[in-house]
Amino acid sequence: MVIQVIATRLIVLGTQLILAINLTEEDFGKIGIAQAVAAVVGTLVAFNLESALIARKKDLPALAQTAFWMSFALGMMGCLAVLLSAWMGKQIDGNSELLWLILILAFSFPIRAIVAVPNAIIASQLKFQSIAVVGTACIVLTSVLSIVFSLMQFGAASQIWPVPIVAIINVLVLSYLARFIPKFPPTWVRWRELIGDASKFWGIQVIWSLFGQIDYIVLAFLLASSEVGEYYFAYMLATQAVRVATGNLYFVMFPSLSSMGQDAERQAKATFRVCQVIPLALIPACLAQAFLSEPLLDWMYPNKWKFASELIMILSLGLAVYPVSMVAEALMHAQSRFREYYRFMLLSIAIFVCFVAIGALYSGLIGAAFGVSIHYFLISPIIVAIALRGYYSWHSTMKEIYLKPVIIGISVFAFCIGLRHYMVIAGSPNFNSSIVVGLLAPLLFVVTAYTLLPSRIHGLIDVLRGKMVGQAA
Repeated sequence: MVIQVIATRLIVLGTQLILAINLTEEDFGKIGIAQAVAAVVGTLVAFNLESALIARKKDLPALAQTAFWMSFALGMMGCLAVLLSAWMGKQIDGNSELLWLILILAFSFPIRAIVAVPNAIIASQLKFQSIAVVGTACIVLTSVLSIVFSLMQFGAASQIWPVPIVAIINVLVLSYLARFIPKFPPTWVRWRELIGDASKFWGIQVIWSLFGQIDYIVLAFLLASSEVGEYYFAYMLATQAVRVATGNLYFVMFPSLSSMGQDAERQAKATFRVCQVIPLALIPACLAQAFLSEPLLDWMYPNKWKFASELIMILSLGLAVYPVSMVAEALMHAQSRFREYYRFMLLSIAIFVCFVAIGALYSGLIGAAFGVSIHYFLISPIIVAIALRGYYSWHSTMKEIYLKPVIIGISVFAFCIGLRHYMVIAGSPNFNSSIVVGLLAPLLFVVTAYTLLPSRIHGLIDVLRGKMVGQAA
């Protein structure tokens, strides 16, 4: 499973690096804006039926047909909403290419919506390996098609056309694995019951969409599309280390915690133990990425992406602890603490927009990256403390999850910055110096963490083997 996640991320990383040769900064900017507009607008009318079905897995067979037709209807509503909002993209960019990119994404909404039922059936059976294999295959196919289309001079559409194509294949394969066949005529039995449960998860989907896309929309109004493209490219690369280290963390934790029923103490214990070890995987990966991005990008693109390496370093440092919050979110959702979750996250999104806008206005791309990074770094411990409130004290949460790993990470980062500076002064080329510290930083972190936190390192190994949640029970 771990090898599969790493291989998938390497494929995505390689695809982005290849596309960066064939596409321009403006192309990446149009891709980012199109995906952001389509995702945010489409999500507003698309209820998260998949999570609702997983939470009610005992009733899933009786609800499956109704859920399928509801998913299709909501997907069509999302498609229409995106079509109506396509003019927003044209207003932002000022040309018709962005409009067509949004239209292509709009027609993929119904296809992507109906995958909710087969996905929920497989997830409720805890067959995560099947979902992971299909997901990996879809990522590989998307990557191949994107590269082929870029070589055919499709421009920004190179990353857009694969979306509906791969969505069709994905729904067919998952439906086969789930042994699910939609029945005619459409049935709407218990639809009120299902929509009531799904409405709780709809807010989660909207929040995730806003968090994932709102920065592109804000930057689109404040900066040129080429600058948005530079940020999009850097952000895509900066998140790869995090995705390698955490994989589909939320989508593993949520059904696992939900399966523990009403045993809140058991859920909290499992969450706390997983949160303790995640920084030990995230921080060394982000340290390596922060130092290695500059020499590698300068070598691959000597006359292109001039700010990307700086943006990646800034974003990597902020992302080093953020995914811990995914586990806390899974706990709150499994315990149906939606009102508490929404209240905090809506406030957080408003602050996030302010951070990005102020950073962009004050210092352009670099300022925006700092705003994003600071927000990510601050929000993680706050939401974890909120999720574990009543089970663990705020002091215990900060001390046992964040304090020591963050101190080790900051110390290693400062040491490596000083070492690189000394090597450059001593006559070593910047390329060689950055490579050395990029390889040394994660090694130093792991050795130091193993010396000071040996039990957490063993816990991390358990997580990689898929044992931690079960042991926490």
